[in-house]
Amino acid sequence: MILSFVPRGLACVALVLLGVVPSAAQNSGRFNLGAGAAIQRDDAKETLLGFRVDAGVPIGGRLLAVGQVDVTRQFDKHYDTTNILGGVRLAAGGRISVFGQFLAGVNRSRGIQSMAYAPGGGVDVWIARHLAIRAQADFPWLRYKGISFRHQWYTIGAVISFSE
Repeated sequence: MILSFVPRGLACVALVLLGVVPSAAQNSGRFNLGAGAAIQRDDAKETLLGFRVDAGVPIGGRLLAVGQVDVTRQFDKHYDTTNILGGVRLAAGGRISVFGQFLAGVNRSRGIQSMAYAPGGGVDVWIARHLAIRAQADFPWLRYKGISFRHQWYTIGAVISFSE
């Protein structure tokens, strides 16, 4: 079941990598750590609030390996959603840096575990050499027992970049 999505996943990675305008990267060649407030919307138009933490490790040029954890909660119905994802991010720019990414991993919501594939992107505005404000949007789809679910994840937060 998972292998049937590999071609689509690779196509999404290629689209993300081609969609970012190449230019000299200011902070993409350093380890960076981000955190922020997250809003998640699901197919049922329910809104969940929470936080996101991610780390990016340079693997060549503007390309970073990324790990990301999201924890959100639907307060009226008292359930949590957790996403643990990993993938690649391509960043380009200078003081204002754009990035595209493709992540895949596990989603757990309402006691059900499913695969999550999350293409997305964002903007980092570097306000100091090692500090940026990040706005990010991801548009994942989840697969559970052959059924797809579409979500929207939005984050606003900060990024700390660590020099070599």
